[in-house]
Amino acid sequence: MRAREILIQVLRLVLLGIGEVVLAILGIAFAAVPVALFIWFVYLILKYLGVFG
Repeated sequence: MRAREILIQVLRLVLLGIGEVVLAILGIAFAAVPVALFIWFVYLILKYLGVFG
């Protein structure tokens, strides 16, 4: 019975670790989206102004 309890605790720690990694990736994605939109917007303005020929 002890082995099963230890296994459950280990699985819980693994799942928590995976959850933290997923949250970190989502946080980076949410931070990157406005930056990507801004860069795209600047690119469109420069393209409209004829910077890229």
